[in-house]
Amino acid sequence: MKTPKSQKIKHKFIKIPADSQGLTLLRAESGIKDPTIWLTGGIHGDEVGGVEVVYEIFKKLEKSPLKRGAVFAFPLINQYGFKTGSKFFSAKKENLNCLFPGNPRGTAAEKAADKIFTAILKTKPTLVLDLHNDWTRSRPTWRGSIPYALIDPKIKNRNVYKLAHQTGLLVIEDEKNEVSKKSLSGSLNEKGIPAITLELSDTHQEKNVKIGVDVVWNILSSLEMTNAKKNKFIYPELKKFKGKIFKYRNLSTNYKTGTAKFIAKPGQVVKKNEAVAQIYNTSGKFIKTINTPANGVILGNYDLTFTAIRPRKPLVAMGVVK
Repeated sequence: MKTPKSQKIKHKFIKIPADSQGLTLLRAESGIKDPTIWLTGGIHGDEVGGVEVVYEIFKKLEKSPLKRGAVFAFPLINQYGFKTGSKFFSAKKENLNCLFPGNPRGTAAEKAADKIFTAILKTKPTLVLDLHNDWTRSRPTWRGSIPYALIDPKIKNRNVYKLAHQTGLLVIEDEKNEVSKKSLSGSLNEKGIPAITLELSDTHQEKNVKIGVDVVWNILSSLEMTNAKKNKFIYPELKKFKGKIFKYRNLSTNYKTGTAKFIAKPGQVVKKNEAVAQIYNTSGKFIKTINTPANGVILGNYDLTFTAIRPRKPLVAMGVVK
């Protein structure tokens, strides 16, 4: 089959509970069935970088049509959160990414999760890429964090490791907890469907949208769905850890109150027992130093300079070399 000079992008609207506008479904098909890739953006409504990435990918597909397979996408899943600048799906403060695979007889958010999950499963996808931002201005979490590919710790389809390395990002195994299990990626992996969460750093930085587009294009070209770029995107830190897998770790303190001063920067390669933050009390007296538990890379800090602390509140996120 000849590759067309241009590709028509199909639009469809799917009605879901608690959303009068419904979900926009984008679809680009080559005429050759496999592979099938899904892109999802905006599950957390204040993480808009993924929404931009999805639309940019489909603009590229109009000019550079698929050679084989199909790409489906829900560009913006959480309309309520997008309008209110919140990660929550409704006024009840339900986190949609903790409710998959959903429940057709549950709350509005659980019903929406069920409808989204069912729509994805029907297409029997080769891979699902769920796009997020690791820091947003509406809720200051990991300021200045680097982008990375996050995978479920209990993967049933081992092919996800190979696909994750094709992103050009550091590959991080998530923490083992109920939150990751109930996420879209975690629930899909429970069904044996490869799924990767892409954490793309600052929502409002254009460079991170570009990185997101490059990362998705890396996947499409690795599956021979599109032509590869002349210079394949590889994030700088990956060159130092080619083929490595990292474990996600949050570093915190049990000290009751005070401030933290950060020493290590996001993207910095660190060795075991290296100092990454210093804790001070409210009088400015030095209390202790937070050191790394193992060799790895700093993924993000809660702030760039100083931040108030609470017991067991995460201060530094890092990828620990397995």
